[in-house]
Amino acid sequence: MKKLFLVTPLLIWIALGYTDVISYFFQHPKPMFFRGWEYVVNEGKDSLHVPFKPQAYYLGKMTGDQLNYLQFLPKPSDIRTQEFQVDEYGFRNPVGMLKKPIFAVMTGTSFVGGAQETQSNLITTMLSNKYKIPTYNYATLPLQFLWEDTRFIVNKPKYVIVVGNESEIMLNGWIEVLKDSPIKRTLIPYQSYNQWDQINNKPAITYSYISRETKRFSIVRYLSKVMKVKILNTVLPRSIIFAISNAEHVEYDKTRDILFYDKIVINPKLSKENLNNIEQAIKTLTTTKEVLASRDIKLLVVPVPSKVHMHSEEFMNLPDSMFALPFLEKEMDKNNIDFVDVYQPMKEFLKKNPNELLYFPDDGHWNTITNQIIAQKIADKLQK
Repeated sequence: MKKLFLVTPLLIWIALGYTDVISYFFQHPKPMFFRGWEYVVNEGKDSLHVPFKPQAYYLGKMTGDQLNYLQFLPKPSDIRTQEFQVDEYGFRNPVGMLKKPIFAVMTGTSFVGGAQETQSNLITTMLSNKYKIPTYNYATLPLQFLWEDTRFIVNKPKYVIVVGNESEIMLNGWIEVLKDSPIKRTLIPYQSYNQWDQINNKPAITYSYISRETKRFSIVRYLSKVMKVKILNTVLPRSIIFAISNAEHVEYDKTRDILFYDKIVINPKLSKENLNNIEQAIKTLTTTKEVLASRDIKLLVVPVPSKVHMHSEEFMNLPDSMFALPFLEKEMDKNNIDFVDVYQPMKEFLKKNPNELLYFPDDGHWNTITNQIIAQKIADKLQK
């Protein structure tokens, strides 16, 4: 009996390890997606210049990434449906869109790419379908790559629209940095997902790759995590789970059940640091505007107020004079950088609808209402 008692843990450990290894062959892709982004994102050989898997398609459930990070069990209201369509080049557009002339190309990060948004509610989709302004979604690649992409030399847009969270614009990010370059890059249009998959989605089979993948697709690890999350959320309220999570850079407003990411980095106040950031951003945007003008392309910038700015009790009721965004817009106006003001329309919307949100409560991305406001204001600007 004593020997059996000593050997049992070893037998359990061996059984679990064996199940872990075997599970790899039966679980592909991951056992659970909390949004389509993880399904369609490109990790193949051409991922530097192709953000998503060409011709990939996802239609399923999604929840906010901050829920996953904090181990909050999604409530029914947190679970949404997402459609994610990728074109033949690996960008989030309808297949064949570039076979016709386009009016604009929009660049940005996952806000523009729609990490939390379904296809019909993207800014670019609304511009193309509702407002009849064909706009190609270039997220999430740098503006520099767009300049070097031969597709937009052949099918030249009239506008490049840079859309970003106010901090992204002020921090002089890669979505707005552009220098003239002789480099020309031609992307391959794939006829099907399988065609791309056979060429680009075969990583080198190494020990480290196998080790990483077996852990990534482990059924035991997945089920253990699911069980832990369910037990935690059954026994404890979210406020306690957050308190014991020791999560960095995330804050939880338990009264309104809203999560906020990194108020230090995304600080909307008119600080000395933000004044310096704005000065550099104006220099960058001026250069970008001049480079685009050499091809007779116009620049349009759309800075969007952050979640902490619009919904955090620390900032939401402060006067405009204390914020960096109005100052950034004044500087853009002074330097003849064309922009669209969505800050005031967003404020007006919240005054009329105080119980509504402009950002997903469980995620750092803005929601469909904000996309609608942005699309409408861009359309108003371009259709004048």
